[in-house]
Amino acid sequence: MRTRSGLSPRFTGILLIIIALALSGESSIAQEGRKYVVKDPFQVAEYLTGTVFRAGLTLEGNLAAGYAWVILKKSEYQDIWRQPNHVKVVRTRTLSKKDAQFVGSLVRKVADFQIPWYVENLPALPPGSDVAFTVMDYLIDKYSSPARELAPLIAEGGRVSEVSQIFKDAAGRDNLSSNFVYTVQVGKERRSHVLASRNFAIKIK
Repeated sequence: MRTRSGLSPRFTGILLIIIALALSGESSIAQEGRKYVVKDPFQVAEYLTGTVFRAGLTLEGNLAAGYAWVILKKSEYQDIWRQPNHVKVVRTRTLSKKDAQFVGSLVRKVADFQIPWYVENLPALPPGSDVAFTVMDYLIDKYSSPARELAPLIAEGGRVSEVSQIFKDAAGRDNLSSNFVYTVQVGKERRSHVLASRNFAIKIK
């Protein structure tokens, strides 16, 4: 049995399900054949390639939690570290009209909701434009001396080989805030640091 359009009811049903899913608010960005489905409007998909350094900023607000992925090239890392506005285009990639609009609105939502001072120089995202963005957490830039010590190691090509979550401060006292221990390895050299946070947790991969 076929419908007036010539399609079978089963195929029509599958097609309607696909359309419903497409209209349900989920968005995706493809990267090297992999597909990232974003269900939460406060999640930013990682969609750039050719990077040397990656960092994720976890925003834990009272009303929503989300992820803003930071993608930096090693040669530009030190310059971004010293910038006051925390937003810079570091790598270009052609985005489709849908993806450009999605990423642009998503970053603005995250920034307006949590960190409006990060988007002073956020570039406009016209459909089809080549664009990327970076967001550096103010906790790293202003308050964290361990993070400052990690910066040159990572800039030299080091990688964070271990990330452990603990619930004690430097003095060994219980700390309800999440603390992360980062072990950075450059060649045979390994250094570990405790990075404490309350509302922000920095993940460096």
